[in-house]
Amino acid sequence: MKKIILCLLLVAVLVLMTALSGCGGKKKTEKGSFDENGNFVPAGNLDVTIWYTQGQDYTAGSKLAENIVYDWVYEKTKVNVKGIYGNDGGQWDTKLTRLIAGDNLPEIITCGAGQGPTHYAKLAEADKLWGISKEMLETYAPNVLKRVPEKTLEKFKIGDLYYGIPYWLESTEVSQPEMTAEQMKIVNNKIKTPTTDENMALWIRDDMLREIYPEAKTWDEIVKLTEAGEPIGDQLYDIPIKTKEEFVAFMQKLKDLNYKANNGKPVFAYGYSGGDNWESLVYLGGEMMGYGRLYYTGAWNTKENKVFLPLVEDITKEAAKLQNQLLNQKVFDPESLVQTSEMYKEKVHNGEYAIAVPNFAEGAEVINNNLAASGAKYRYRPFLTQVPAPEGWEPTQKDMSTAYTESIAFTKELDENGLVQLLNWMNVTFSDEFEEVYWWGPKEAGLYTETADGKRVYKDEAFEKRFAKKDTAALSDAESKGIGTKFGGVVGTWQCVPIDMEQSRWNPQILNNDIALSTYQTIKFSVDSPHAQLKFAPSANPWDAMYADIDEVVEYWAKREQWEQTFKMAFAAPEGEFDAKWQEAVDKLNSIANIETMVKKMNENVAAEWAIYEELYYK
Repeated sequence: MKKIILCLLLVAVLVLMTALSGCGGKKKTEKGSFDENGNFVPAGNLDVTIWYTQGQDYTAGSKLAENIVYDWVYEKTKVNVKGIYGNDGGQWDTKLTRLIAGDNLPEIITCGAGQGPTHYAKLAEADKLWGISKEMLETYAPNVLKRVPEKTLEKFKIGDLYYGIPYWLESTEVSQPEMTAEQMKIVNNKIKTPTTDENMALWIRDDMLREIYPEAKTWDEIVKLTEAGEPIGDQLYDIPIKTKEEFVAFMQKLKDLNYKANNGKPVFAYGYSGGDNWESLVYLGGEMMGYGRLYYTGAWNTKENKVFLPLVEDITKEAAKLQNQLLNQKVFDPESLVQTSEMYKEKVHNGEYAIAVPNFAEGAEVINNNLAASGAKYRYRPFLTQVPAPEGWEPTQKDMSTAYTESIAFTKELDENGLVQLLNWMNVTFSDEFEEVYWWGPKEAGLYTETADGKRVYKDEAFEKRFAKKDTAALSDAESKGIGTKFGGVVGTWQCVPIDMEQSRWNPQILNNDIALSTYQTIKFSVDSPHAQLKFAPSANPWDAMYADIDEVVEYWAKREQWEQTFKMAFAAPEGEFDAKWQEAVDKLNSIANIETMVKKMNENVAAEWAIYEELYYK
């Protein structure tokens, strides 16, 4: 009954807000025009706020004192990103409810991790988003149509309109129309190699590792391997942990070393960053049980060739139960389940965790540089086990030709003139000219010299070291003038970049055909590594557009915070109570969406695509 009442209240709020907002948009914007060269000219400044829905929170960085890239974009678009925020420590569904109830949606909503269609479908149903016609894109954002594969754009289509636009696209001949075949070869072989995300997320203190496995490499020995400038991932499987039992025993041995951190506190084998269950069930659980890189939120079973939900399988439960035991034994830091990201960062930099996730603590390079500056004798290095994947749980890859990383949608807080101005904003940042400015600045800024053969060199040695040689310590973001710096959190601005800008033809290493991977860039696998040879399969991610019409999927993903928290509580269960707490979490999940029904419908939706994969890769 309570659930029904809450649903009715939310529906009532949506209806009321829709009635209040109407279809014209709340923020009135002056109408722009086209000049004699066919370029759109905005009539005036447009301030916008962005809600970034990925993860539990988002911290926007400070704007740079001098940002010539932002200034160039602003001059052509008159769009000013005045603020960016995240989910305030929760999931997007909770934040959405608060924003709608408070009639306080921002002008822009953007999603990461290849998400968007499911989020936007929910907002479109509430009449909160602008639908964008193909004619509008042809008129105001032709660069978007030119560079986004039609199949990718179709994922955002409801009826005849697009609710959302993908960006940060996979590099292909379509998304990189100006790139030569030779440059694309550099991207594929040198830059676009398998990343260090799920398959190399955990790093370990090398001093503690060597106490237990003397044959394992120290960080200094790994650095020597990187001097050739080639990926070295295959050489990092030097830790002889081959079963879950050996994994758990190793954690106990780390604790039994009785090491002290830089601040004198005891060192735990592991501590959590305080986020959701991704860290525990993908990173840590994956190395422990051998299913690394398999998402617990939805995956492809390679034995049965169908979608399944690892979260409700016994293997995932066992990974969680073993971690619960290590927490109760204080091998893992029991306080870490509820700590903040800042607390986690401080502990990692103090060396209080033998094993950590550097990406949650400013990155391995920053951590190791700080350790060196403090005089510490140890460094963190990758932690890879050799536990084999359970049958059917092997990682897969999808056809990446239509893949994207980020997506964006525009709310009806703006009127149609404002929508047009934002489409022009995307058109500008999807241009080849923007990519050039991103890496080299406007020509009048005079940041580089050009040789007769078309190669370029930054006049400032610090710029040359950072952007051409990828020495990130040579120049801080604050001194970068906005050149080559990640949008959003780093510089307090946002651009809808067409592709991963490291893969742009204007990247100094690609433009000059001079690329040798830096030390930390080599901590990955080469494209011909056996660890990069994954089976092809369709996406099983619940946020994929092919599942956006399944009611159970929409509920499952929209209410993620509710079920994530109940599973997280099971990790903290007192000794002997884990099984009951885990079952409570499973029951909670099924009360939100019938998982058996959801998975059945997902497999019905994916059947046609699997038939294509089967024909292409397995016959």
